[in-house]
Amino acid sequence: MKQLKEKHLPKLNEYDASLEILGERNSYSKTDHDATFMRMKEDAMNNGQTKPGYNLQIGTSKQFVINFDLFSNPTDTLTLEPYV
Repeated sequence: MKQLKEKHLPKLNEYDASLEILGERNSYSKTDHDATFMRMKEDAMNNGQTKPGYNLQIGTSKQFVINFDLFSNPTDTLTLEPYV
């Protein structure tokens, strides 16, 4: 059992690090840990590929930007309360 654990210890440490980066999200990008994989509307092939991205919320008043915030979750339903 000890040999098995020693053999797989580097991979277990890698999994622990990934889970720490992941937090409460479902995915993250290896190149940008804050980005989450989302379906993008400009997908020309319509094959459902996901790309790392952010959910940008912008507040305006009389055509002036008064506030903005970046979120790592892909849906607007989870960003309304924190943004407002």
